[in-house]
Amino acid sequence: REVRNYGWKNLKVANIKDKHVLSKEEEQWVIDKANELGDEEFAHAFAWLIDVGMRYETEFLSFTIKDINWKKKTICFWRGKTNEDSVNIPLTERAFNIAKRYKDVALTRQSQRMFSLSKHKIEALFKKYKALCKIEDFTPYITRGTFGTRLAERGILPKIISKLMGHSCVESAQKYYI
Repeated sequence: REVRNYGWKNLKVANIKDKHVLSKEEEQWVIDKANELGDEEFAHAFAWLIDVGMRYETEFLSFTIKDINWKKKTICFWRGKTNEDSVNIPLTERAFNIAKRYKDVALTRQSQRMFSLSKHKIEALFKKYKALCKIEDFTPYITRGTFGTRLAERGILPKIISKLMGHSCVESAQKYYI
């Protein structure tokens, strides 16, 4: 018998909740508040995450000072989610200055990590500043979304955004950041 749809059925498409992206003002507000309250390392780590787009749970926590190319001002690090190294990500001037500031301290640590913050400490500090600054959807992952969106706002091609963020397909960058 003839069937109009040949057995195919259109499934409902789930709406994706728009995730909050930090404005420059909100970003500066958090950094200023953290510095005011003595959480300088958090302020630097927060700025670093926004500028480089690392996943905080895996990439940030395993990132070491050895992952920085000081001459080229780039970083390349292991992406646990994709089990491969990232592309060379150019450092912003702010991120490069943060790296220079923590270089000597990182070299004294056995782990050679730039920041001493643990996963639980990062999450606790984000919770603290969510309450203090009253920012919607303020979780550690907001830094990654902000990184991707700011790249898109600057006119960076979706293919490049997906490479910088470690996505396997361009559609992810188009869907979430553009």
